[in-house]
Amino acid sequence: ESLLHMTGYCREELIGRKRGELGFWVNPENHARIVQVLHDQGQIRDREEEFHIKSGEIRTALTSAEIVQIGDELCALYIFNDITERKRAEEALRESEERFRALTETTSDWIWEVNTDGVYTYASPKVKDLLGYEPKEITGKTPFDLMPPEEGKHIAEEFQVIVGSQSSFLRLENINLHKDGRLIVVETSGEPFFDANGRLGGYRGIDRDITERKRAEEALREKEEKLRATFETMSDAIAVTDVSGNLVDINEATVRLHGYRQKEDLIGRNALDLIVERDRAKAAEDIGKALGEGSITLAEYALLTEDGGEVEVEASAALLRDGSGNPAGLIAVMRDITERKKVDQLKDEFIGLVSHELRTPLTVVMGAINTVLSEQAYLSQEETRQLLQDAAGEAESLSHLLENLLELSRAQADRLFLYTEPVHIENVAQYAVEKTRQQSSAHRFVMDFPKGLPSVHADQLRLERILYNLLENAVKYSPQGGEIRVFAKLEGEYLVIGVSDQGIGISPHDQARLFGVFQRLEDSRLKGVKGAGLGLLVCRRLVEAHGGQIWVQSEPGLGSTFFFTVPLRDVAT
Repeated sequence: ESLLHMTGYCREELIGRKRGELGFWVNPENHARIVQVLHDQGQIRDREEEFHIKSGEIRTALTSAEIVQIGDELCALYIFNDITERKRAEEALRESEERFRALTETTSDWIWEVNTDGVYTYASPKVKDLLGYEPKEITGKTPFDLMPPEEGKHIAEEFQVIVGSQSSFLRLENINLHKDGRLIVVETSGEPFFDANGRLGGYRGIDRDITERKRAEEALREKEEKLRATFETMSDAIAVTDVSGNLVDINEATVRLHGYRQKEDLIGRNALDLIVERDRAKAAEDIGKALGEGSITLAEYALLTEDGGEVEVEASAALLRDGSGNPAGLIAVMRDITERKKVDQLKDEFIGLVSHELRTPLTVVMGAINTVLSEQAYLSQEETRQLLQDAAGEAESLSHLLENLLELSRAQADRLFLYTEPVHIENVAQYAVEKTRQQSSAHRFVMDFPKGLPSVHADQLRLERILYNLLENAVKYSPQGGEIRVFAKLEGEYLVIGVSDQGIGISPHDQARLFGVFQRLEDSRLKGVKGAGLGLLVCRRLVEAHGGQIWVQSEPGLGSTFFFTVPLRDVAT
């Protein structure tokens, strides 16, 4: 019955038929040799043969046979043991072992097995490549023995927690010691295995050398930190948007540019909403061009600030792409040019103003001299003298204007050098008053200096320029016949010098900006008063160069007094 079950035949299909008729043996020659051994030796034991069963499937049997006598006949008694499944299992095991061996030989990782105490029960040959040890050198040791002491203690504690919880997966990152003493960063991955009773037997897994990867990650992290530090500390505003124009990242300069307190006030907002309405259409066109062409350079826009004001910027932008090369957004760099625009405007105004102030006296000088030269025969001596006096006066004004320009130029270039010496302020004031009186004899000049004033350490020519500028302004803004007073007094280690007039006075608004660049009074009563707005700026620069201060006290309609201080000792640099 077992034979019928094994081969799939019924009894009638086998009784009376020869095995050759059924094509039973896969290898008839091999079977013939076995039969010959049986006839020669009277028996055979455990010979493997492959045979066909009725379905055509090939199976393997372990064949034993011997010659026996039944009645008057000699017969062969066969015993077949079907070992097909065992052979398949052995083949599968062999293939598995070959694959495992190939894996352990070709992978750069090393494979291990530890028991629940963490003791190695297996180590693949690749451990030598990773840590420099032969497998037999670490069998019986623990992973913690191959680590720096503190690291080993920490990982051992962590391993016991994993064992206690019978975690289904183990993943650790640790530092191992190479046999030669080098530190190796290792990524450990493992899974638990259990015995036949379901008890945890230990862990099997792999160790991978990630030293270079960690170095690369650290280098990348340091690079990103440097880039972020650069990003955050740049004085220019930098903003990153997505393809829809929404802000996804900005630096602190961008926050300050818009007048906000923190990045969260801006992140997520659309960049176009932060541009003044008159510039939005142009900005939208430029953004579309950057997304299509890759960049925009040096476009100017006005941005909105948190308090509703505006700030002028010069911007450039570049396209950002994702990993697939598709547009991901823009990175824009913006530079605040508000002050530059103001300076450019002031420069234009100054050039126009100075050109006019230069042209006016030059026209008088040239006209007077040409008249004398061409009409001398027809001019009286008094007329000639008056023309030459007018030319000399305007030439003096022209010289004064040019000297003021030179002083500002020196200050701007940090080349304003003082030549200090002991100076008596009364003498300097007297010279400046006489010089001013020559330009305007219609005012009364009063000198008020107490006796015994000490000398000051100052640049005498620069003191004369300060006083002359102040006196010239007093003349311009005082009524005909008005009194102009020059005085001085001691205050601690400084000498305070003042110039007062009986003019129209100065409004608080004008006082706040009086010593700025190219500033002139806006009073409507001053139409026709000449000046380039340089005198008080020159005075401030020269006074500060001496280590002093300058200020004004004035009320509209009650005149003005300009004060400045000069230290008694030489403190100028």
